[in-house]
Amino acid sequence: MFMDPVIAASLLVSRSGGQDFEFGYTCPHQPGAGKGHSCSELTWWASAKWKGTKVLADGHKSPPGAAITLAVKILMTSRCKCGRPVVLDDESKGCRWKLMGERWVAGCDDAPISIPVGAHGDLIKMSRAADAKLVNREQRRHAERARRRSGPLEPPNRGG
Repeated sequence: MFMDPVIAASLLVSRSGGQDFEFGYTCPHQPGAGKGHSCSELTWWASAKWKGTKVLADGHKSPPGAAITLAVKILMTSRCKCGRPVVLDDESKGCRWKLMGERWVAGCDDAPISIPVGAHGDLIKMSRAADAKLVNREQRRHAERARRRSGPLEPPNRGG
């Protein structure tokens, strides 16, 4: 249970097309200290390569803290499979995601879309894959209206 957020972050990185998920600790007193080392100033970090950029969460007092921060950084610049921006609170407009055990889970009930190899993180290709799933003209029109209401097909700039 304590490591659930770390597992969830690694799965999120993988599911979103990221690479090189890592986490570890840093001690200012004894760099490279072996297992069993304890220090009151020990801090934890987590990192991954996502959309061609290294995303880093460091300076945390626990592995779950670092992993959750990394996951939040990735989620806050993402869109859900339903096309709406990912949000982590009930007040914002978008698709509400939450951490449930070892997975980050979308709040929408859209079926997963099959994304071609190499298209993870490419919003245009993801949109085309989602549109291909729609079987009739009325569903495609409804999806296009919803997409126009939610904004352009680019990651929202949320600062930070």
